[in-house]
Amino acid sequence: MARAGLATVVALTVALSGCASTDDKKDDSSKVSLPNPLEPAWVAKATETTFGVAVFRRGDRLLQVSQESVTALDPVSGDVVWNRPIPQGCSAGEPNAAGDVVVVFGEGCRDVVVIDSEKGTAQWRAHIPSISKQYDSGNVVASIGDRTVTVIQFCGQVTRLSLKDGHRLGVLSPHDVACANEADSDGQVIAVWHDPATEATPDDHGTGFIPPWDGAASFELYDADSGKLLWRRTRSRQDSGLDAGAVVSSSPLILALREDGHTLMRRHSRAHGRPGATVGLQLGAYRGFFTPLGTADGVMVGTYDTSPKSPTGAPRRVYAYDVTTGRELWSRAVSANTLSPHYASSAVAGVDSEGVVVTERRMRDDGRSFEIWLARWNLRTGEDAGTAGRIDEDESQAVIWQVSDGLLLGQGRGTLEAYELETADPDVKLPGTEPAWAEGDVRPDPMSEPCAEVSRQTLRTLGLRASAALPAPANCTWTETAEPRYSDRSLRVSVHVARPTESTDEEGQPKTMPAVDGARAVAAQWRKEFNPDLTGGILHPGLGAPHEVDGLGDEAYATSGTRFAGSIGVTTGSYLLVRAGNVVVEVQAEGGYDVAHRQATPPSLNRIETGTLAAAREVLASLGVTLDATERPDPGRVRRVGDVCAVLRADAASLGLPAGHSVTPPGADPRLADCAWEQDDSIGDLAVHVYAAGGNPLDGDSASTVARKVFAASRSRDDKPLRGLGEKAVISRWDQTEAADGYDLSEREVLLVADNLVIELSYSRDGAGLGEQVERDALRMTRKVLDATRK
Repeated sequence: MARAGLATVVALTVALSGCASTDDKKDDSSKVSLPNPLEPAWVAKATETTFGVAVFRRGDRLLQVSQESVTALDPVSGDVVWNRPIPQGCSAGEPNAAGDVVVVFGEGCRDVVVIDSEKGTAQWRAHIPSISKQYDSGNVVASIGDRTVTVIQFCGQVTRLSLKDGHRLGVLSPHDVACANEADSDGQVIAVWHDPATEATPDDHGTGFIPPWDGAASFELYDADSGKLLWRRTRSRQDSGLDAGAVVSSSPLILALREDGHTLMRRHSRAHGRPGATVGLQLGAYRGFFTPLGTADGVMVGTYDTSPKSPTGAPRRVYAYDVTTGRELWSRAVSANTLSPHYASSAVAGVDSEGVVVTERRMRDDGRSFEIWLARWNLRTGEDAGTAGRIDEDESQAVIWQVSDGLLLGQGRGTLEAYELETADPDVKLPGTEPAWAEGDVRPDPMSEPCAEVSRQTLRTLGLRASAALPAPANCTWTETAEPRYSDRSLRVSVHVARPTESTDEEGQPKTMPAVDGARAVAAQWRKEFNPDLTGGILHPGLGAPHEVDGLGDEAYATSGTRFAGSIGVTTGSYLLVRAGNVVVEVQAEGGYDVAHRQATPPSLNRIETGTLAAAREVLASLGVTLDATERPDPGRVRRVGDVCAVLRADAASLGLPAGHSVTPPGADPRLADCAWEQDDSIGDLAVHVYAAGGNPLDGDSASTVARKVFAASRSRDDKPLRGLGEKAVISRWDQTEAADGYDLSEREVLLVADNLVIELSYSRDGAGLGEQVERDALRMTRKVLDATRK
């Protein structure tokens, strides 16, 4: 329900740092044209705070806003007009057009105060009562409009207060026992996910967690000042909602709403709820947001809260979008350039009609002192557009830089410096700082994001069918959760292009570590950090440690596997780490389900291995690196599995089971078949998994070897060997009685491997003393499936 606070925006501005030159030449500072030195127009004694501070221009005031105080300054002289400390401050919002500021403060962050822009006086204060003594921890979020203050509380309740006197105007989406409403506002519009309790609401409520249940809820958009409902759009409650930062912009109206399990920024209209053009990348399915750094001339520049996995100090990215069409104009990596002795750090200071302003902290030739260069990026291309001056760091106390209405503002501890922004000189650019590249090194392009270069076909191969039709995710981690219900599929791609690093040896002499050596170190680090459980779901595929494989790049490590777990489900995963020269690519894919829901089965192990390799090839190809073709492994004797639902239809009917359903999506994979007969939606009475293994394209294992590995990974701790069923078979027996567990149940789980076939059948019946009959039925049906599949 909360929006990104000022501290978040400021922290992003400081952290988004990077090198601004792709010049191939070594730096030669003696031949560099220097930009004009800048002197501050004024230096003011201002807010001293340990929290994030932002400065806004409103009329004839500069407002320095933090959660600890609000200060008004004269933009011409820098004189402090007034200062208002905020005791026990919690959060502060962006001022409205008149310059009024709303601040949340007090114990529990339940009090709201509005500061008048003219005199700095408190117009009024209001206490926001708790919704639930047991669960509501406070921390309300407030935003200010032209006539109202919007307060968002626990469970998504929205309270509107009069800006004039704090009078309560009404409540939108009032909390109820379901506690499933969600809201976000920027003071101009209010976006609400309205999901009120109904007769069908599960009893597990009041904690903020609501189990899945069928039905619909709605997105609603309100005008903040009038409280008028602008539109309502109904969606399934299973896969929809909104989070902090959902109102990306109110002019133009851009909303980030979660639909069908995916959160996208899209243009909207105040007149109707039909979404328009998509803007940017996928956000995190939950709690992901985009922070605009500025909008000018129809171009919105900003950054995402998540980024692809990378070594410490690797680039973050800034993105620019045409707000009318939603088209990405450019993206550019920026990072603390610790690899160069000349640049210490850089930061995006802001955006205006002349482009993006970037501050570059650059070491002088004396090797001891620094100066700040002001670089410009072209607003529509992101390319270097020259420099607009330089600031002597010895004469400045600023550590945070921000652009505000023609001024460059530098904030230090207790000071605020103002510099007039000059027009950038396109002929004066930051000198090149490229290190000593070796022949064959891949040089990183700050304007490209190689980890997103996975094709739609590869995504479909990995079972990410919905993702194939959507923009790539900001963090290069594709996820489909509960699509369909009780299933998960994920793909994570990580890329690192290493640079030569310059340092000194023990005697103080300069030395360079080649980019290839840096890549080797990253590959070793990532291999050590391998986590076999990518999704964090109920099941994991039981992947072993990555082992070395031949024929892929200069070094490669892989692991993959499938684990059958009877009526509980199936999980399949694959991992590949490849280093080719100074490029490291890591791909991990996983899919599974924990309830045998219709079409929930992930792709077969062979397809996930194939997709993993394809993703690595595509990413490397985008960098100009080609992996040699590998020898096609043995495909196995059995390459197609029939309809196991049909094979056991008569048997299931004779046992009194309801009609079965295929857990494998129709036509998804000829090597895979899953079928389940269920008493209800959570416990299967009969479940069958059949997999005709193919050879492993990652390490060359034959189909029969893969099948034996799947068999071994799927065995349970207490299973017993069986004879006369395939090459190897085991059975697990469970007979619960009411005295021990409160209910009677007899269950048998049979697992076998035969050549490249792996079959698992799980069968259970309610009632005591049925174990022997259940076992006979389970073995008979397993043999029937094996015979039918071998034909």
